[in-house]
Amino acid sequence: MGAASGACITPGGTVAAGAERSLQDPLLRSEYDSRSLSALPCTDIDLDDLRAITRCAEAGVRHEFEHDCRCGDTVRFSDADLREDAPSVVFACRSCSLCIRVLYTTYRAAGPAEG
Repeated sequence: MGAASGACITPGGTVAAGAERSLQDPLLRSEYDSRSLSALPCTDIDLDDLRAITRCAEAGVRHEFEHDCRCGDTVRFSDADLREDAPSVVFACRSCSLCIRVLYTTYRAAGPAEG
């Protein structure tokens, strides 16, 4: 019996190769995740309402953000995950179905809030 969609995924096949490339390339993976998550109902949260952590290393300063999820887990991401070409980014909890849309239109212009 054939696949209902008419597409056949085989090792090294076009569909499989494209999917593998998307999952291995960080930029393509981020774009795929954003498209997939943007279809889910999300809770909007302003970046300023998240717990901010500043980490200093030889490579420079890195800002990380955390949101306590309703399931007890924590949604974590860094300033490197914030896209310059969009006013928000969507993240999903690893342990449950919570999806948050982090709004950060002022972050890029002013940098992270001190505090």
